[in-house]
Amino acid sequence: MTVTPPIKTICFSLLFLCVLDTLITNWGLLTDQIKEINPIMNFIYFELGISIFFIVKLGLPVLLLFIHKMIRSIFLYIGLLITTCFYIIILFLHIHWIFVAYLIP
Repeated sequence: MTVTPPIKTICFSLLFLCVLDTLITNWGLLTDQIKEINPIMNFIYFELGISIFFIVKLGLPVLLLFIHKMIRSIFLYIGLLITTCFYIIILFLHIHWIFVAYLIP
């Protein structure tokens, strides 16, 4: 018997991680501590503006959640799990650069 995380837990985790990633990324870009390595997001941030950056960065995971709610597919469920895991990895990268930038003399 396998245990799968409830969809609500995954959804709330994904939304929390997405918001946290967006805020930390914006802060890192504003303070010149990081560079946006995704060329599409880099273009959006610097050419289209911060508000569009926030809309896209927060909108894509929310769109995935809405699609899953309408379709209820195992493939979308797995996609939500993978996306959530991706955001966890990104959060650890953010913690690393904050540590390197501010805590190591």
